[in-house]
Amino acid sequence: MADEGYESFATDDFVDFSNDLRKILKTIDTRVEHWLSQDSVEALNEALKAFIVEVSESSIAALESEKKNIIQPSHIVEGLRAKGFGDIADDLERDHPKLLVSGRKKKKDDGGMTEKEALELQQKLFAQAKARQAM
Repeated sequence: MADEGYESFATDDFVDFSNDLRKILKTIDTRVEHWLSQDSVEALNEALKAFIVEVSESSIAALESEKKNIIQPSHIVEGLRAKGFGDIADDLERDHPKLLVSGRKKKKDDGGMTEKEALELQQKLFAQAKARQAM
């Protein structure tokens, strides 16, 4: 499977893999339906779901042990190792180092505005937008 687009994940606060998971399961369904029975396909899907649940639970445990709020790639690697999948964790670290670099985006500077100034600016911008829309 190509790893294009995964470089940007290292800086995102939240990564939604649900679409990727659906694609993987759909691809598996499509490819294996030619040579596996329906029961085998369902068993394979259940095994994949169980694997993801197990790794997720271990990752969450790693997250909670660090008292963090967001699962980072390092938590996934730690979860894989905790469940006995050290080889997969080693492969991830070797083949996808950019994915495993966790960096947080810094919050934007507020420009030194007070809350009152920010509220006034917001009201002014809303008024301008409303005036433009009325034209």
